[in-house]
Amino acid sequence: MKYKSTENAAVSLYLRYDFHYLPEHNPGGNVDTDMNKQFRITLLPAGSIELSELTYVVIGAREMEHWIFVRHQERDSWELPAGHIEEHESADEAAKRELYEETGTVRSDLRALYDYSIEIGGQTFIGRIFFADVTQRGPLPVSEIAEIMISKTSPQPATYPEAHKRFIDILEKYVHQSNR
Repeated sequence: MKYKSTENAAVSLYLRYDFHYLPEHNPGGNVDTDMNKQFRITLLPAGSIELSELTYVVIGAREMEHWIFVRHQERDSWELPAGHIEEHESADEAAKRELYEETGTVRSDLRALYDYSIEIGGQTFIGRIFFADVTQRGPLPVSEIAEIMISKTSPQPATYPEAHKRFIDILEKYVHQSNR
C-alpha cells in the first residue's frame, strides 16, 4: 500500500478490527463460501493512501437522521451505497456518482472520513469511507439497484454482515461525535 507521507504510514494501526465472516450470518446466502476466512479492516485518516491505490468507495448516507441502504437487483440483502472508482476519477467524484446512481441523491454534504483496507484470505481491498448528509434526492436512476430503504437501523440480511456492521459502527460513532 502506498501512503502519501511517512507521517501517515505511522498511523497504519489507527483502528483495526479482526473478525471472522461465517456464511450462516447471512441468511440470504449471497456471499461466496470462500469468504469464510478472517477479515481485517484497517482504518487510516482520509487521504492517507495514494489515490492510485484506492479502488472502492463506501458511503454512509443519512437523510433526516436515518440511514439509506440499497439492495442490488441480483441480491436479496442490503448494503450501504458503494462502488468502484473508475479510471480518471477521484474518490470524491466516485462517491458523488455512486451516491446519485444508487440513491438518487442530487444534493448532500459529502465528507471523506477514512481510507480503509480489508484483508480477506490473502486478498486486500482498498477504499475510502464517506459520510453524506443528504438534503435532496430525486427519482432513483436506472441502475443495478432494485430498491432503497431508509431506516434508523441496519436492515437484515446484510450482503457483507461483519464488514457492514463495522462500517455502520464507524459511521454511527462519527455522527455521535459530530452532534456534540
